[in-house]
Amino acid sequence: MKCKSKSLSITVGNFSYARIYQHSDGSVVCVSKRGSGRISRTSKRGGRFPPVNRNEPMTKAAFKKTLNRYFERLCELDLDNEKCLYVTLTISDTKYNSYDLVCSRFKYFVNLVKDKVQDGYVGVIRFVEVQAKGFFHIHCILVFNCRNINLTWRDFHKFWGWGYVRVQPVKNRFGLFDYSTNQKHGAKNDNDKFTRYPKGAKIVYISPNLPKLKGKFISTLSSEYAGLLKDSDCIHTKSHKYIETSTKQVRTRIDRFVLVKNKPKKECS
Repeated sequence: MKCKSKSLSITVGNFSYARIYQHSDGSVVCVSKRGSGRISRTSKRGGRFPPVNRNEPMTKAAFKKTLNRYFERLCELDLDNEKCLYVTLTISDTKYNSYDLVCSRFKYFVNLVKDKVQDGYVGVIRFVEVQAKGFFHIHCILVFNCRNINLTWRDFHKFWGWGYVRVQPVKNRFGLFDYSTNQKHGAKNDNDKFTRYPKGAKIVYISPNLPKLKGKFISTLSSEYAGLLKDSDCIHTKSHKYIETSTKQVRTRIDRFVLVKNKPKKECS
């Protein structure tokens, strides 16, 4: 969810530390996560996980946790908007309407893009979504190493071949990250605790060769953080609803939020 910094009412004290990323295009991104200390992400869990039964559906809780985790990882990517394309791929035939089929077809689609642009292709970020009616579709951000990509809408439509294709330039990648990690699970009703995804589904895929930033930890009590909170162009939040024990009312709690300060615009002389 996107909101203006002035309209966001939060207790910063609940977020002790934040991780700040300085992107090569001049943008500054700061990720704050509730209840997280300075814990290294490289730490490994002990023990072994049981095998995943993909015949079972993914729960809404697991789905939301996955999206929130990836939202944070996406902010680490050091990309250039002008070297990216945002592509939407839908299906027109119900016989293709399954998670495994659309993911398999997408691999074929990406291989055709690679063959077309050769060394110009860098990587992809892929999101699998489900419409309210239960149809799977894909949003993806194709990343290239140059700004003039020799690809047309007809090329993408031919490569996909299963339905409608929409190709757009990327103007605000952080906004796209926020939108693409919203909860669009296609559950039959709000009371259903399961999604239409199979258990263990890779809802978001990030090419391992995309450039990433390490970032640095800062305290939410520091002047640097206060300046970012004041000067940010926008704030993207991830939250969840819960029932307050004392009042039995539904409340919304912010789990993490991302401050974005876009690169300064060039002044015309």
